Amino acid sequence: MKVTKSVMFCLWTVRIFIAVSVVSLFFIPGIAEYYSMVASQSKDISLIITVVLYVLVIPAIATLSAMYLLLKSIVRNDIFTLKNVRYLNVITVCLFIIGIICGIVAFMTSFFAFISIPFLFMGLVLLVLRNVFSQAVEIKSENDLTV
Repeated sequence: MKVTKSVMFCLWTVRIFIAVSVVSLFFIPGIAEYYSMVASQSKDISLIITVVLYVLVIPAIATLSAMYLLLKSIVRNDIFTLKNVRYLNVITVCLFIIGIICGIVAFMTSFFAFISIPFLFMGLVLLVLRNVFSQAVEIKSENDLTV
């Protein structure tokens, strides 16, 4: 299969996002302090924001890693495989985890509600896509047996 420009763009973008995620680990305390100052909340929430951001980096990097592996699988022309269904499952679960964590934190600071809703929506869309892929893998394996 010819590797398209779109797939190459996605591969490089995911690599860049992984690097940015790792580098951002060094700036999280400053970002949390800045947000706490700008939000002018009555209580200092920078420690909570710092902890939440450090926790959110874990599913974010897991999501990006699964996306990278999925794209590498596509480049190898291994599309309808159980391995790809597992990658989609990892991405879906991580998106839901991010959405739920942000939803809980939204009770303390409303900004996280704007993060929570899109991640939950993306998780739902990917859950549907994972189910479609799962069905496609079953159909492909049945067709492989009949040929």
